[in-house]
Amino acid sequence: MPLDTDQFVPSYIKSITRYFSRLLEPSFFAQQLMASSYAMINNLDPEHTNEQKFMNDFFAKIGRDQAELFPLFQDYYERHYQEVRQIVRPSPLARQLVEAALKRGMRVVLATNPVFPREAIEQRMQWAGIA
Repeated sequence: MPLDTDQFVPSYIKSITRYFSRLLEPSFFAQQLMASSYAMINNLDPEHTNEQKFMNDFFAKIGRDQAELFPLFQDYYERHYQEVRQIVRPSPLARQLVEAALKRGMRVVLATNPVFPREAIEQRMQWAGIA
């Protein structure tokens, strides 16, 4: 799926920051979101998942309880993440290629940078027309 990260990332940051703006000052939230994302990306500890590393770092930096805000992250990805869909352009051949590979008995694997939660990845697969 073609994805211009120079367009997608700012649109995503704006969307999720707007969602959380009723609870956290927007520029503070965006700054901590990015800082915790980088901490997650640089995590080399195999004992912690990306989600665990992100959440532990993020909630420590914002000084809020994970039990309070984690359900809001889930709600954002379930109900509001699609706001950034207009940035994504589905590839007309994506589904055809996946189906052709499956018909030939090939194993198909989604290779993605696991920066986003599973819900977001699954939505992007739908947007691409392969889910």
